[in-house]
Amino acid sequence: MTESFKEDPLRILRAARFSATLGFRVATETSSLMSQMVDSGELESLSVERVEREFRLAIAGNWPSYFFQTLKTCGAVSHLFPEIDSPEFYSENNRLFQTLKKYCELEDKSTERYVIFCFFVDKYSREKNSKIQKIKTLTKKLNVPKNTVEMILLFNEYHDKIIQLNELDSDTIMSLLEAVDAYRKSDRLLQLAEITGLIETPDLNPRKIELNVRFVAEILTETKKITASKIFTEKEIASKHYREITSKVRNERVKRIDEIKNGF
Repeated sequence: MTESFKEDPLRILRAARFSATLGFRVATETSSLMSQMVDSGELESLSVERVEREFRLAIAGNWPSYFFQTLKTCGAVSHLFPEIDSPEFYSENNRLFQTLKKYCELEDKSTERYVIFCFFVDKYSREKNSKIQKIKTLTKKLNVPKNTVEMILLFNEYHDKIIQLNELDSDTIMSLLEAVDAYRKSDRLLQLAEITGLIETPDLNPRKIELNVRFVAEILTETKKITASKIFTEKEIASKHYREITSKVRNERVKRIDEIKNGF
């Protein structure tokens, strides 16, 4: 092992990340050296950006559990990620790592991986804060992009409703569409439905998950077609109060959701 390794604390994270992406175990000699670096306080000099990058790349690997097992062995987890330092967390067969593997090595799925990881934070944490507080602490520490944090929080708030979306009444479904800003950011609800399917796969019938995603896609496509200009003339729009217009559009969209539900 060269002296340059000991001089760069980023090597600790990189060794753990390569373990996760290439599937090897860090040698005992190297792990011992990493422990010495941790004990000497070298990790304190790492920037948030560097820690986040290695974390993000590691959870995209085929062996994401190796990243955290490697950091646990050298004592780095308690410094970097105390929120998740519980014995159950390190099993490569736990639900979190099994779900992450379904998105492994897909470059455009970093948001989904963050959502999945944060969903399980509470399950593997010893801290007594609320789940949302744990999520906010972790995402702030890693400086996770704002849009990704929004998706994480939305998923944790509406996960239970998304699982049974086609079983909810139409007005509740409409309220969910509004809550996730589905008409301005139409990919959001589809992403959330797909993630829900991946997390719940061991417990739900795959057919039900597929139908749920199809249902989301159809209600988004069909209700987006219902706009003020399709219901009112330009003269009516100019003369009516905004609330009256939006109320009518919403009611028509709820009716359309009813029709779609009846077809499923």
